[in-house]
Amino acid sequence: MSPRLPSVSTGSDSVSWQNSRGSAAQDEVMMTGGGDKYRQQKQQSHLPPTLKNDTHIQLTSNSKIPSHILNAISSSTDPSITLIELDKNPLGDSEVSRLAHALMTNTTVQTVSLRNCKITDRAVKALADCLQRNATITSLHLDANRITREGCASLSTALIKNETLSSLTLNRNKDLGDKGVVYLMNVLEHNSTLITLEVKECGVEGKRLKQIESILADRQLDSAFESLLERLRDDDFRVTGIDMSGREIGDKGVIRLAEALSDNTQVRQLWLRACQVKDEGAKALASCLEQNMAIVDLYLSKNAIGDKGVTAIADALGLSNQTLVTLELDDNPVGDRGIDALTRAMERNTSVLEATFENNFILKHSAKLQKLQRILQERKKGLNTVSFVVDPESDKEEAEKEKKGVVDLSICSSYMPSTYQRAEDPKPAKVDKPAKK
Repeated sequence: MSPRLPSVSTGSDSVSWQNSRGSAAQDEVMMTGGGDKYRQQKQQSHLPPTLKNDTHIQLTSNSKIPSHILNAISSSTDPSITLIELDKNPLGDSEVSRLAHALMTNTTVQTVSLRNCKITDRAVKALADCLQRNATITSLHLDANRITREGCASLSTALIKNETLSSLTLNRNKDLGDKGVVYLMNVLEHNSTLITLEVKECGVEGKRLKQIESILADRQLDSAFESLLERLRDDDFRVTGIDMSGREIGDKGVIRLAEALSDNTQVRQLWLRACQVKDEGAKALASCLEQNMAIVDLYLSKNAIGDKGVTAIADALGLSNQTLVTLELDDNPVGDRGIDALTRAMERNTSVLEATFENNFILKHSAKLQKLQRILQERKKGLNTVSFVVDPESDKEEAEKEKKGVVDLSICSSYMPSTYQRAEDPKPAKVDKPAKK
Protein backbone atom coordinates (compact mmCIF):
# COMPACT_ATOMS: atom_id res chain seq x y z
CA MET A 1 0.00 0.00 0.00
CA SER A 2 1.43 3.35 -0.98
CA PRO A 3 1.71 6.16 1.55
CA ARG A 4 -1.10 8.67 1.48
CA LEU A 5 -0.07 11.56 -0.73
CA PRO A 6 -0.28 15.20 0.35
CA SER A 7 -3.68 16.76 -0.26
CA VAL A 8 -3.77 18.39 -3.65
CA SER A 9 -6.67 20.48 -4.88
CA THR A 10 -7.72 19.97 -8.50
CA GLY A 11 -9.38 22.17 -11.04
CA SER A 12 -8.94 23.08 -14.65
CA ASP A 13 -7.00 26.14 -15.81
CA SER A 14 -5.87 27.07 -12.32
CA VAL A 15 -2.84 27.68 -10.18
CA SER A 16 -3.36 26.96 -6.48
CA TRP A 17 -0.85 27.82 -3.79
CA GLN A 18 -1.82 26.19 -0.53
CA ASN A 19 -0.96 27.61 2.87
CA SER A 20 1.01 25.13 4.96
CA ARG A 21 -0.91 26.14 8.09
CA GLY A 22 -4.22 24.92 6.71
CA SER A 23 -7.53 26.43 5.66
CA ALA A 24 -8.25 27.89 9.07
CA ALA A 25 -5.41 30.39 8.74
CA GLN A 26 -6.22 33.83 7.50
CA ASP A 27 -3.20 34.31 5.25
CA GLU A 28 -4.04 31.84 2.49
CA VAL A 29 -3.12 32.89 -1.02
CA MET A 30 -4.88 31.37 -4.02
CA MET A 31 -4.27 32.27 -7.63
CA THR A 32 -6.60 31.19 -10.42
CA GLY A 33 -6.23 31.60 -14.16
CA GLY A 34 -8.62 31.70 -17.07
CA GLY A 35 -10.09 35.09 -16.16
CA ASP A 36 -10.85 34.32 -12.51
CA LYS A 37 -9.88 36.88 -9.92
CA TYR A 38 -6.88 36.73 -7.67
CA ARG A 39 -8.32 36.14 -4.22
CA GLN A 40 -6.28 36.69 -1.13
CA GLN A 41 -6.78 37.08 2.59
CA LYS A 42 -3.22 38.06 3.36
CA GLN A 43 -2.24 41.30 4.97
CA GLN A 44 -0.42 43.54 2.54
CA SER A 45 2.61 43.91 4.80
CA HIS A 46 3.33 40.19 4.40
CA LEU A 47 2.76 39.92 0.65
CA PRO A 48 5.64 39.51 -1.76
CA PRO A 49 6.61 42.93 -3.08
CA THR A 50 5.48 41.91 -6.56
CA LEU A 51 1.95 41.04 -5.38
CA LYS A 52 -0.53 43.74 -4.42
CA ASN A 53 -3.93 43.61 -2.78
CA ASP A 54 -6.88 43.41 -5.20
CA THR A 55 -4.60 42.54 -8.12
CA HIS A 56 -6.20 40.45 -10.87
CA ILE A 57 -3.94 37.53 -11.83
CA GLN A 58 -4.62 35.92 -15.17
CA LEU A 59 -2.83 33.28 -17.11
CA THR A 60 -2.13 34.68 -20.53
CA SER A 61 -4.16 33.59 -23.50
CA ASN A 62 -1.43 31.14 -24.47
CA SER A 63 -1.28 29.73 -20.89
CA LYS A 64 1.83 31.45 -19.60
CA ILE A 65 2.51 32.19 -15.92
CA PRO A 66 3.08 35.93 -15.38
CA SER A 67 6.68 36.83 -14.67
CA HIS A 68 5.95 38.45 -11.31
CA ILE A 69 4.52 35.15 -10.04
CA LEU A 70 7.63 33.29 -11.14
CA ASN A 71 9.74 35.96 -9.44
CA ALA A 72 7.81 35.41 -6.20
CA ILE A 73 8.46 31.67 -6.46
CA SER A 74 12.14 32.14 -7.22
CA SER A 75 12.73 34.55 -4.35
CA SER A 76 10.76 32.48 -1.77
CA THR A 77 9.34 35.73 -0.43
CA ASP A 78 6.21 34.14 1.01
CA PRO A 79 6.89 31.16 3.35
CA SER A 80 3.23 30.10 3.23
CA ILE A 81 3.58 29.00 -0.41
CA THR A 82 4.10 25.24 -0.08
CA LEU A 83 2.04 23.84 -2.98
CA ILE A 84 1.93 24.73 -6.68
CA GLU A 85 -0.77 23.08 -8.76
CA LEU A 86 -1.07 23.57 -12.49
CA ASP A 87 -3.13 20.49 -13.35
CA LYS A 88 -5.00 20.46 -16.67
CA ASN A 89 -3.36 23.61 -18.02
CA PRO A 90 -1.85 23.20 -21.51
CA LEU A 91 1.44 24.73 -20.42
CA GLY A 92 3.79 22.76 -22.63
CA ASP A 93 7.53 22.36 -22.28
CA SER A 94 8.61 26.00 -22.43
CA GLU A 95 6.37 27.20 -19.62
CA VAL A 96 7.16 24.27 -17.32
CA SER A 97 10.86 24.87 -17.97
CA ARG A 98 10.41 28.46 -16.78
CA LEU A 99 8.69 27.20 -13.65
CA ALA A 100 11.45 24.65 -13.06
CA HIS A 101 14.06 27.39 -13.31
CA ALA A 102 12.18 29.49 -10.73
CA LEU A 103 11.91 26.51 -8.38
CA MET A 104 15.66 25.93 -8.38
CA THR A 105 16.17 28.62 -5.76
CA ASN A 106 12.84 28.21 -3.95
CA THR A 107 12.95 27.11 -0.31
CA THR A 108 9.24 26.81 0.59
CA VAL A 109 7.41 24.75 -2.05
CA GLN A 110 6.97 21.09 -1.07
CA THR A 111 4.50 19.80 -3.67
CA VAL A 112 4.43 20.45 -7.43
CA SER A 113 1.53 19.05 -9.43
CA LEU A 114 1.70 19.15 -13.25
CA ARG A 115 -0.85 16.53 -14.24
CA ASN A 116 -2.10 16.66 -17.82
CA CYS A 117 -0.09 19.72 -18.82
CA LYS A 118 1.06 18.49 -22.27
CA ILE A 119 4.70 18.26 -21.31
CA THR A 120 7.34 15.98 -22.82
CA ASP A 121 10.85 14.82 -21.97
CA ARG A 122 12.21 18.31 -22.59
CA ALA A 123 10.27 19.76 -19.63
CA VAL A 124 11.12 16.72 -17.51
CA LYS A 125 14.81 17.41 -18.17
CA ALA A 126 14.32 20.93 -16.78
CA LEU A 127 12.50 19.57 -13.72
CA ALA A 128 15.27 17.01 -13.20
CA ASP A 129 17.87 19.81 -13.25
CA CYS A 130 15.72 21.62 -10.68
CA LEU A 131 15.62 18.57 -8.40
CA GLN A 132 19.40 18.45 -8.34
CA ARG A 133 19.45 21.91 -6.73
CA ASN A 134 16.13 22.18 -4.88
CA ALA A 135 16.07 20.78 -1.34
CA THR A 136 12.42 21.26 -0.32
CA ILE A 137 10.22 19.57 -2.95
CA THR A 138 8.97 16.26 -1.55
CA SER A 139 6.19 15.41 -4.05
CA LEU A 140 6.16 15.70 -7.83
CA HIS A 141 3.09 14.68 -9.86
CA LEU A 142 3.59 14.31 -13.63
CA ASP A 143 0.66 12.05 -14.51
CA ALA A 144 -1.09 12.03 -17.89
CA ASN A 145 1.62 13.73 -19.94
CA ARG A 146 3.83 12.67 -22.85
CA ILE A 147 6.86 11.43 -21.02
CA THR A 148 8.97 8.58 -22.39
CA ARG A 149 11.96 6.59 -21.17
CA GLU A 150 14.24 9.57 -21.92
CA GLY A 151 12.37 11.57 -19.30
CA CYS A 152 12.82 8.69 -16.86
CA ALA A 153 16.55 8.70 -17.57
CA SER A 154 16.69 12.41 -16.66
CA LEU A 155 14.76 11.85 -13.44
CA SER A 156 17.01 8.92 -12.54
CA THR A 157 20.10 11.10 -12.84
CA ALA A 158 18.50 13.72 -10.58
CA LEU A 159 17.45 11.16 -7.97
CA ILE A 160 21.04 9.99 -7.50
CA LYS A 161 21.81 13.40 -6.01
CA ASN A 162 18.40 14.45 -4.66
CA GLU A 163 17.74 13.55 -1.00
CA THR A 164 14.36 15.24 -0.57
CA LEU A 165 11.81 13.83 -3.02
CA SER A 166 9.70 11.12 -1.42
CA SER A 167 6.80 10.80 -3.88
CA LEU A 168 6.91 10.65 -7.70
CA THR A 169 3.81 9.83 -9.76
CA LEU A 170 3.97 9.17 -13.50
CA ASN A 171 0.67 7.40 -14.09
CA ARG A 172 -0.90 7.40 -17.56
CA ASN A 173 2.28 8.30 -19.45
CA LYS A 174 1.59 5.60 -21.99
CA ASP A 175 4.97 5.72 -23.76
CA LEU A 176 7.01 5.22 -20.59
CA GLY A 177 7.27 1.47 -21.01
CA ASP A 178 9.31 -1.12 -19.16
CA LYS A 179 12.65 0.38 -20.15
CA GLY A 180 11.73 3.75 -18.66
CA VAL A 181 10.68 2.16 -15.38
CA VAL A 182 13.90 0.14 -15.23
CA TYR A 183 15.84 3.43 -15.16
CA LEU A 184 13.89 4.47 -12.07
CA MET A 185 14.16 1.05 -10.43
CA ASN A 186 17.93 0.99 -10.84
CA VAL A 187 18.37 4.38 -9.21
CA LEU A 188 16.62 3.13 -6.07
CA GLU A 189 19.87 1.40 -5.19
CA HIS A 190 21.44 4.84 -4.75
CA ASN A 191 18.44 6.87 -3.58
CA SER A 192 17.01 6.15 -0.13
CA THR A 193 14.36 8.86 0.23
CA LEU A 194 11.82 7.94 -2.48
CA ILE A 195 9.05 5.86 -0.89
CA THR A 196 6.28 6.28 -3.49
CA LEU A 197 6.69 5.60 -7.22
CA GLU A 198 3.49 5.26 -9.26
CA VAL A 199 3.64 4.13 -12.91
CA LYS A 200 0.17 2.76 -13.58
CA GLU A 201 -1.13 2.67 -17.17
CA CYS A 202 2.35 3.31 -18.54
CA GLY A 203 2.76 0.18 -20.64
CA VAL A 204 4.55 -1.55 -17.77
CA GLU A 205 4.26 -5.29 -17.13
CA GLY A 206 2.43 -6.41 -14.01
CA LYS A 207 5.49 -8.21 -12.65
CA ARG A 208 7.46 -4.97 -12.93
CA LEU A 209 4.85 -3.17 -10.81
CA LYS A 210 5.16 -5.91 -8.20
CA GLN A 211 8.93 -5.50 -8.20
CA ILE A 212 8.57 -1.79 -7.49
CA GLU A 213 6.11 -2.49 -4.70
CA SER A 214 8.50 -4.99 -3.18
CA ILE A 215 11.49 -2.63 -3.37
CA LEU A 216 9.59 0.21 -1.70
CA ALA A 217 7.78 -1.91 0.92
CA ASP A 218 10.53 -1.65 3.54
CA ARG A 219 10.87 2.09 2.99
CA GLN A 220 7.16 2.58 3.47
CA LEU A 221 7.30 0.54 6.66
CA ASP A 222 10.19 2.67 7.90
CA SER A 223 8.14 5.79 7.24
CA ALA A 224 5.14 4.35 9.08
CA PHE A 225 7.34 3.18 11.94
CA GLU A 226 8.79 6.66 12.38
CA SER A 227 5.27 8.11 12.47
CA LEU A 228 4.28 5.53 15.07
CA LEU A 229 7.26 6.34 17.29
CA GLU A 230 6.41 10.01 17.11
CA ARG A 231 2.84 9.34 18.18
CA LEU A 232 4.02 7.19 21.08
CA ARG A 233 6.41 9.86 22.27
CA ASP A 234 3.56 12.37 22.05
CA ASP A 235 1.42 10.02 24.18
CA ASP A 236 -1.34 10.05 21.54
CA PHE A 237 -4.54 8.97 23.30
CA ARG A 238 -5.88 7.42 20.08
CA VAL A 239 -3.22 4.68 20.11
CA THR A 240 -4.13 2.14 22.80
CA GLY A 241 -2.57 -0.92 21.19
CA ILE A 242 0.20 -1.76 18.72
CA ASP A 243 0.31 -4.87 16.53
CA MET A 244 3.49 -5.45 14.56
CA SER A 245 3.15 -9.21 14.31
CA GLY A 246 4.93 -10.72 11.33
CA ARG A 247 7.10 -7.66 10.74
CA GLU A 248 10.71 -8.69 11.19
CA ILE A 249 11.87 -5.51 12.89
CA GLY A 250 14.36 -7.44 15.02
CA ASP A 251 16.10 -6.23 18.15
CA LYS A 252 17.02 -2.90 16.58
CA GLY A 253 13.40 -1.99 15.90
CA VAL A 254 12.16 -3.30 19.25
CA ILE A 255 14.78 -1.27 21.10
CA ARG A 256 13.50 1.92 19.47
CA LEU A 257 9.89 0.93 20.12
CA ALA A 258 10.64 0.20 23.79
CA GLU A 259 12.31 3.57 24.21
CA ALA A 260 9.27 5.35 22.76
CA LEU A 261 6.94 3.38 25.06
CA SER A 262 8.86 4.01 28.28
CA ASP A 263 6.90 7.15 29.21
CA ASN A 264 3.75 6.34 27.24
CA THR A 265 0.53 6.15 29.28
CA GLN A 266 -1.96 5.12 26.58
CA VAL A 267 -0.87 1.79 25.04
CA ARG A 268 -2.40 -1.21 26.79
CA GLN A 269 -1.68 -4.09 24.38
CA LEU A 270 1.53 -4.81 22.46
CA TRP A 271 1.75 -7.61 19.87
CA LEU A 272 5.25 -8.51 18.71
CA ARG A 273 4.69 -12.05 17.47
CA ALA A 274 7.21 -13.33 14.90
CA CYS A 275 9.23 -10.12 14.84
CA GLN A 276 12.69 -11.76 15.07
CA VAL A 277 13.08 -10.51 18.66
CA LYS A 278 16.06 -11.95 20.54
CA ASP A 279 17.49 -11.40 24.02
CA GLU A 280 18.65 -7.83 23.37
CA GLY A 281 15.18 -6.82 22.27
CA ALA A 282 13.67 -8.53 25.31
CA LYS A 283 16.08 -6.65 27.57
CA ALA A 284 14.93 -3.37 26.01
CA LEU A 285 11.32 -4.33 26.70
CA ALA A 286 12.28 -5.14 30.28
CA SER A 287 13.75 -1.66 30.71
CA CYS A 288 10.54 -0.25 29.26
CA LEU A 289 8.42 -2.24 31.74
CA GLU A 290 10.42 -0.81 34.63
CA GLN A 291 9.05 2.64 33.72
CA ASN A 292 5.86 1.96 31.80
CA MET A 293 2.78 1.48 33.96
CA ALA A 294 0.21 1.19 31.17
CA ILE A 295 0.98 -1.98 29.19
CA VAL A 296 -1.31 -4.80 30.32
CA ASP A 297 -0.72 -7.49 27.68
CA LEU A 298 2.57 -8.37 25.99
CA TYR A 299 2.56 -10.98 23.20
CA LEU A 300 6.03 -12.26 22.22
CA SER A 301 5.40 -15.69 20.73
CA LYS A 302 7.30 -17.07 17.73
CA ASN A 303 10.51 -15.15 18.43
CA ALA A 304 14.02 -16.17 19.56
CA ILE A 305 13.99 -15.00 23.18
CA GLY A 306 16.06 -17.14 25.52
CA ASP A 307 16.84 -17.28 29.23
CA LYS A 308 18.71 -13.97 29.33
CA GLY A 309 15.81 -12.07 27.77
CA VAL A 310 13.18 -13.71 30.00
CA THR A 311 15.32 -13.14 33.10
CA ALA A 312 15.50 -9.43 32.28
CA ILE A 313 11.71 -9.27 31.93
CA ALA A 314 11.31 -11.22 35.17
CA ASP A 315 13.57 -8.76 37.00
CA ALA A 316 11.45 -5.85 35.79
CA LEU A 317 8.27 -7.59 36.94
CA GLY A 318 9.74 -8.42 40.31
CA LEU A 319 11.29 -5.04 41.04
CA SER A 320 8.85 -2.41 39.82
CA ASN A 321 6.15 -3.37 37.34
CA GLN A 322 2.74 -4.13 38.83
CA THR A 323 0.71 -3.53 35.65
CA LEU A 324 1.40 -6.39 33.23
CA VAL A 325 -1.28 -9.08 33.33
CA THR A 326 -0.52 -11.28 30.29
CA LEU A 327 2.91 -12.43 29.11
CA GLU A 328 2.96 -14.71 26.06
CA LEU A 329 6.26 -16.46 25.25
CA ASP A 330 5.12 -19.46 23.19
CA ASP A 331 7.57 -20.80 20.58
CA ASN A 332 10.63 -19.26 22.23
CA PRO A 333 13.78 -21.12 23.39
CA VAL A 334 13.25 -20.44 27.10
CA GLY A 335 15.05 -22.85 29.42
CA ASP A 336 14.97 -23.70 33.11
CA ARG A 337 16.80 -20.56 34.18
CA GLY A 338 14.26 -18.32 32.51
CA ILE A 339 11.35 -20.15 34.13
CA ASP A 340 13.08 -20.05 37.53
CA ALA A 341 13.65 -16.29 37.23
CA LEU A 342 9.99 -15.67 36.38
CA THR A 343 8.82 -17.93 39.23
CA ARG A 344 10.95 -15.98 41.71
CA ALA A 345 9.60 -12.71 40.35
CA MET A 346 6.05 -13.86 41.10
CA GLU A 347 6.89 -13.77 44.81
CA ARG A 348 6.99 -9.97 44.56
CA ASN A 349 4.82 -9.29 41.52
CA THR A 350 1.04 -9.38 42.03
CA SER A 351 -0.28 -8.32 38.63
CA VAL A 352 0.66 -11.16 36.25
CA LEU A 353 -2.16 -13.69 35.82
CA GLU A 354 -1.14 -15.43 32.60
CA ALA A 355 2.27 -16.58 31.33
CA THR A 356 2.46 -19.08 28.46
CA PHE A 357 5.42 -21.10 27.13
CA GLU A 358 3.86 -23.54 24.65
CA ASN A 359 5.96 -25.39 22.04
CA ASN A 360 9.16 -24.98 24.03
CA PHE A 361 11.86 -27.49 23.04
CA ILE A 362 14.60 -26.12 25.33
CA LEU A 363 12.95 -26.63 28.73
CA LYS A 364 14.36 -29.75 30.44
CA HIS A 365 12.28 -29.90 33.60
CA SER A 366 8.56 -29.46 32.91
CA ALA A 367 7.93 -29.48 36.66
CA LYS A 368 9.42 -25.99 36.88
CA LEU A 369 6.87 -24.64 34.40
CA GLN A 370 4.08 -26.51 36.18
CA LYS A 371 5.08 -24.81 39.43
CA LEU A 372 4.85 -21.39 37.80
CA GLN A 373 1.45 -22.20 36.33
CA ARG A 374 0.14 -23.36 39.73
CA ILE A 375 1.18 -20.05 41.28
CA LEU A 376 -0.71 -18.15 38.60
CA GLN A 377 -3.76 -20.41 38.82
CA GLU A 378 -3.98 -19.91 42.58
CA ARG A 379 -3.65 -16.18 42.05
CA LYS A 380 -6.51 -16.13 39.55
CA LYS A 381 -8.75 -18.16 41.85
CA GLY A 382 -8.55 -15.42 44.44
CA LEU A 383 -9.71 -12.76 42.00
CA ASN A 384 -13.09 -11.96 40.53
CA THR A 385 -11.67 -11.55 37.04
CA VAL A 386 -13.48 -10.16 34.04
CA SER A 387 -12.13 -11.00 30.60
CA PHE A 388 -11.04 -7.78 28.95
CA VAL A 389 -7.97 -8.88 27.04
CA VAL A 390 -8.33 -8.57 23.27
CA ASP A 391 -6.30 -11.21 21.44
CA PRO A 392 -6.04 -10.99 17.62
CA GLU A 393 -6.23 -14.79 17.48
CA SER A 394 -9.70 -14.79 19.02
CA ASP A 395 -13.01 -14.52 17.19
CA LYS A 396 -12.47 -12.03 14.37
CA GLU A 397 -15.79 -10.23 14.63
CA GLU A 398 -15.50 -9.70 18.37
CA ALA A 399 -11.88 -8.70 18.03
CA GLU A 400 -12.79 -6.05 15.48
CA LYS A 401 -15.28 -4.53 17.90
CA GLU A 402 -12.79 -4.49 20.75
CA LYS A 403 -9.56 -3.56 18.99
CA LYS A 404 -10.43 0.08 18.48
CA GLY A 405 -7.27 2.07 18.96
CA VAL A 406 -4.87 -0.68 17.92
CA VAL A 407 -2.25 0.46 15.46
CA ASP A 408 -1.17 -2.36 13.18
CA LEU A 409 1.93 -1.73 11.09
CA SER A 410 1.29 -4.83 9.02
CA ILE A 411 -0.79 -2.91 6.49
CA CYS A 412 0.01 0.63 7.54
CA SER A 413 2.13 2.87 5.34
CA SER A 414 1.63 6.46 6.33
CA TYR A 415 0.62 8.61 9.27
CA MET A 416 -1.59 6.11 10.98
CA PRO A 417 -5.23 6.25 11.95
CA SER A 418 -6.12 4.38 15.10
CA THR A 419 -7.56 1.08 13.83
CA TYR A 420 -6.03 -1.55 11.57
CA GLN A 421 -6.45 -5.24 10.96
CA ARG A 422 -3.71 -7.66 11.87
CA ALA A 423 -1.41 -9.63 9.61
CA GLU A 424 -2.44 -13.26 9.17
CA ASP A 425 -0.45 -16.14 10.64
CA PRO A 426 3.05 -14.70 11.09
CA LYS A 427 5.85 -17.23 10.76
CA PRO A 428 7.96 -18.00 13.82
CA ALA A 429 11.51 -16.73 14.11
CA LYS A 430 14.23 -19.11 13.04
CA VAL A 431 15.81 -20.74 16.09
CA ASP A 432 18.47 -23.40 15.83
CA LYS A 433 17.47 -26.48 17.78
CA PRO A 434 20.14 -28.06 19.96
CA ALA A 435 22.07 -30.84 18.27
CA LYS A 436 21.13 -34.35 19.27
CA LYS A 437 23.74 -36.17 21.25
